[in-house]
Amino acid sequence: MAKEPRTFHIWVDDEVCKSCGLCIANCPKKILRFSDRINKQGLNPMECIDHNSCIGCLSCAEICPEVAIQVTGLTREPAREEETHG
Repeated sequence: MAKEPRTFHIWVDDEVCKSCGLCIANCPKKILRFSDRINKQGLNPMECIDHNSCIGCLSCAEICPEVAIQVTGLTREPAREEETHG
């Protein structure tokens, strides 16, 4: 039986995001961009434009210096580099 495709959802805390763009630059699927919304800091936080294309790699969440991003839909957290080569 074929597995159902996994859908991930990227959540950003608009008020914590400082619009540094690291998540956008590091997304392998290029599905992140600056939104048109303006937060209380006067910045445009990141948004995901295609949740169906998200592969759940956590690149965005791991690189965010403000810890403003969460990825949901994961059954388990992917193994980190240190754990696989340990």
